[in-house]
Formats: sequence, structure tokens, C-alpha cells
Amino acid sequence: MNRHRHIHLTPLVLMIAGTLFFARPADAQCDIPPGWQPHTVASGETLYRISQRYGTTVATLQAGNCLTSTAIKAGQTLYVPPGVPRPDPTEPPISTGEWHTVPATFQWYERGFMIWRADTSDIWVYIREGRNRLNVHPVGEYGPLTVATDPAPAGFVQPIMGFGKVWSNLGDYRQRLGWANTPEESYRLRFRILSRLMVEFFLPDGTSVLRHSDGFWSDVPASGTDPGGPGASIHTPASGAVLARGQAFTAAGQAVGVFEASFVVELRAMPAGTLLDSQIVTYVAPDFTTPGPWQTILNPGSYSGAAEVRAVYTEPRDGAQVVLATAPVTIG
Repeated sequence: MNRHRHIHLTPLVLMIAGTLFFARPADAQCDIPPGWQPHTVASGETLYRISQRYGTTVATLQAGNCLTSTAIKAGQTLYVPPGVPRPDPTEPPISTGEWHTVPATFQWYERGFMIWRADTSDIWVYIREGRNRLNVHPVGEYGPLTVATDPAPAGFVQPIMGFGKVWSNLGDYRQRLGWANTPEESYRLRFRILSRLMVEFFLPDGTSVLRHSDGFWSDVPASGTDPGGPGASIHTPASGAVLARGQAFTAAGQAVGVFEASFVVELRAMPAGTLLDSQIVTYVAPDFTTPGPWQTILNPGSYSGAAEVRAVYTEPRDGAQVVLATAPVTIG
């Protein structure tokens, strides 16, 4: 029986980001099956979740896209079997700021830890490396797998059951996490949603952890404050700027609230709101409160008239669009 589940505290987030350890995207060197259609990975999506939407399996998607692991990133283009995708399951809302408690199982590793959350059966893997990464694996992904039987070195513990299945088969965790330091332990996981991008929760030893929906985490306590969702500003072009018709221009600014994430910068004709151009931009900030720079290029094409540059984030939970910043301009 798979007892392990991991914290599923709102799969949110920006879709986005480029980091280490992602499987390479499908490209011209990969022989995509005939009839397969492109799918852009949204923030918080996993291969398992995509396979469920398109009525296929994780293994089939890996083979069809020449992926060497199950790791994918937001903004990555995959190819999926033809057909109309099923709607994503919706999750019940959880009140922001309020503390919630769920049964969970926990285990320390040499370079991180795993958590299984009893109400979802997901296993979350927290890896301490460079920018601390986290991945989530649904029971449908790890359930059919088997546990490696290699004996643990002296002083370490062989992962078993659900943790053992994930550790033995997925994400190169044997090398990235190392061996387990302690046996599994059951505890009551306390968590609260600080914002649409941030969750705070406690480990069994009382350590406070901040989890960001884009796949990063920090064990720096929140100290009772809300580190905020992504905040973005547009410095270039300046509000009210007049831009040349038919010429691409630089859009730039700063963003804060996450370690590394992405959002979309749009150029829209106003007042109709017609989309003229858009780009996914990724920014890197040193922590949850220090701004990080972003920059991209937008092209108005042949349009002339009032326009607006927007920084937009898409909520992974319900697809709602949040406008983070705007800069009205004239293209003329």
C-alpha cells in the first residue's frame, strides 16, 4: 500500500522558468509521432497531469518527445496525441492566511527531504541544491513502480514504499537526494497559503519552509509576514512613451516575490485590447524580497495608435489572468 503522500498546497504558479535538471524539450532531432500536436507546458503541470488530460501515459509522452526523465518546465513545448484535452480537475479553494493541518509522512535525506500528504497521496521531493528545487509526483505516476533493493550504507536508511518508489525510479533522486538519514515518521503537517504563489509549512522539527509554486523552496522563516506574490514593474518603455511604428522595442523592468519564475509581457492595441505581440520572460531574484531584472523585445508590426505594455501572470489553479503592471504607450 502506498502510504506516502506529499504536501499538495495549491499547485500554483507562473508558468515558467528555466532551471537545471529538466529533460530536454522535443526538437527537430526527435522523431515526433505523426499527428501529434504541440502543447505548451503550463506552470505547475507534470507529465502525469498532461497524460491524464490527453488520455495517454507518462511513458508514452516520454517516448514521443524523446525525454530522458519526467522533469519538464513551464513554457516548454511538448507534443501530445491528437484529440481534445479533458478539462483539468479543479481544487477546492483554501483560505489564504489560515492555518490548515493534514496527516503526512516525512523523511530526511542527505540533501533534502520527502513528504507524503495523506489527503492527496502526492509525494513531494525537496532537493537542497543551488536554488533549492522541489518536484511533485502523483500516486498514479509512482504507484506502479518498484523499490530498489540495494542495501543502504552504514548509518543510512533504505527508502521504502512510496518514497522508495520515487527515490528508486524518478528524477535521478538517488544521486540528487542521496540516502535517507532517518526512518519515515508520521506527523501533522501545518500549512498556510500566504499568496497565490507562496505557501508556508512546518517540518516535524519545527523548521518553517516557504514553498513557491514555480518549483523553489527556502527554509528561511516567513516571520509572520507575507512575502507576496510576483510583483512586477515596467521601467521601459516609460508610461506615455511614443514608439516608432513597425520597429521592435525593448520592454524591461523588475520583478520580485519568487526566486526564479516567468510571466508574459504583452503588447495590446487599446482600447480594444487586441494582442499585437507577447513574450515569456524569466527573471531571477536572490530571495523573496529583492527585485530581479527582466527584459524582452516586443514588435508592434504595422499597428499605429494607442497601445499598452502589460506584465501578465496566469493562475495555474484556474487559468485566471492577473495583470501585474502596465505602461500605456503610443505607436505612431
